[in-house]
Amino acid sequence: MSIINEALKKIEPEGKIETISHSKKRKGWTVFIFLSLILILTSFTLLEISISTGKTKFLTGFTLLKKQPSLLPEKDKSLSLPSPSLNSSEDRLPPSLILKGIAHFGEENWAIIDDQIVRQGQFIKGAKVEEIFSDHVELTFEGKIFTLQITP
Repeated sequence: MSIINEALKKIEPEGKIETISHSKKRKGWTVFIFLSLILILTSFTLLEISISTGKTKFLTGFTLLKKQPSLLPEKDKSLSLPSPSLNSSEDRLPPSLILKGIAHFGEENWAIIDDQIVRQGQFIKGAKVEEIFSDHVELTFEGKIFTLQITP
């Protein structure tokens, strides 16, 4: 048995040396990967900070341009004509609508105005369809009644 013990003792120190060097290699790779991750996360954080503050020259080489002053003289706003009021009902005209057809289905009447099918009570271009007759349609626009005749 002494021969076996001596053989085991010779092998044992060699095994310890291999495991020690193997653990050192693993520890080295772990440190390398950890430092690489920290470096990558730091670069992304710096990029995000530089983009959010508008200082992108550090990372991208580009800067944001400021608005250049105009070479043309500014227009005097006091000389311009006042714009017409869009809210006054006197200035607004009823929309130009074309009645293309009328259909009767029992008690329901339908009209084709500007390639849209409408019935009584619906709106088209701001005008309300009041009544649909066999040969014309009555609409109201801002309280005024106007009629549309079928166009051939």
